[in-house]
Amino acid sequence: MKRLVLLCIFIYGFIELREHEVMCLPSARANMQKNVLDIFGMENRPPPNLFEPLLRDVSASAKKYMIGLYETVQENDIVQETKRKLNQTVTTPSKNTTDVLYDADTFVSFVNNGLVPRPNASDEDGAMFFDVQSNLVIEDTLASDVRVYLNVTKKKIPDNVFKVTVYKIIIPKVKYMVLTSRIINATESQWHEFDVIKASTLWKDDPSQNNGILVVCETLNNQVKSFKECGLIDFRSDDENKPFLVSFYQSGDEDEILAEQLPEDEEVVSKAYVKERARRSLGQLFPQAGSSLPGIFHSKRDNSTCGRHPLYIAFKDLGWSDWIIAPEGYKAAYCGGECKFPLHENMNASNHAIIQTLVHMMLPDNIPGPCCAPIRLEPLKVLYLDESNNVIMKTYANMVVNDCGCQ
Repeated sequence: MKRLVLLCIFIYGFIELREHEVMCLPSARANMQKNVLDIFGMENRPPPNLFEPLLRDVSASAKKYMIGLYETVQENDIVQETKRKLNQTVTTPSKNTTDVLYDADTFVSFVNNGLVPRPNASDEDGAMFFDVQSNLVIEDTLASDVRVYLNVTKKKIPDNVFKVTVYKIIIPKVKYMVLTSRIINATESQWHEFDVIKASTLWKDDPSQNNGILVVCETLNNQVKSFKECGLIDFRSDDENKPFLVSFYQSGDEDEILAEQLPEDEEVVSKAYVKERARRSLGQLFPQAGSSLPGIFHSKRDNSTCGRHPLYIAFKDLGWSDWIIAPEGYKAAYCGGECKFPLHENMNASNHAIIQTLVHMMLPDNIPGPCCAPIRLEPLKVLYLDESNNVIMKTYANMVVNDCGCQ
């Protein structure tokens, strides 16, 4: 309920341009940005112009992978929603590497910081370092894989089959721990994934333990070969195939947003308060507008029955197109209209709303009528860059109105 009131409050900083697209007014943009960042769990947006080189390079390996991941998850969501509408069985994903994609709500690709000066840095061939610290609220790590590209055209050794072992560096050039090892086929160029969840989970809990990993290539008769000899691409090579780490998380974020504008100690905010707050906001934003406001502010909306109305939020209008990769915007929608007696079936009225309507008719000055509000909301997946140039895809709950009803 608090989230809905928050949305009601800052929606009045918009003017409707077309049927389902709105523009953020300059005077309301800062407040809108702050509220959306609160929903995203961020205090500030990443510094402007930090991402220009990465944004220009569409082929950067981590970004390219994450865009593909975003598109895959979006397609799966459409399939799941179609099955739900058709009342078909939706299979619950199992906890394995294949299905973890659909169990996670936060995906992060970490860039290789192998050249960043730090204590215990290793200059060994195949050494990599990923700073897995972030401001994200993480409850559980479901998977964490290092992705390394094998280019057979750059392979210097005749062997078409060799072993790749990934070690956690405990003390550089002194002590290591095997994380994973497997035989790979070197007959075609492709990405190879190596499970490093044991290391990344430890590093997230205790960053002082993070001295990176060492990826070692050797022939089947145990002859160690360099990265280049094996055709493996390291972080000094072209951006398109640089190695990176991708982690799949479940967040512990309950996504509770408290609006500063709400009165204290009020569990339920009255309709009158919202109207009064909206009226004051409109007076500040449109001092000369009077009562003839366009679009969603027009009085004819008050005469309509409760229903879902189009509302499109464009991130570029918030000045965020430099760090939000996808989507460009989203159809948030909103609920509007009157909940007058009799409450028809298409108003999706709850039993409580029906009773409240009857009591309101008898005691209009004491009991407010029911409000038109969302009864089903959907999450929104956002793909963005953080201040460390890591690409993040996070699912935010209750961002899109699907159905409205009198509540």
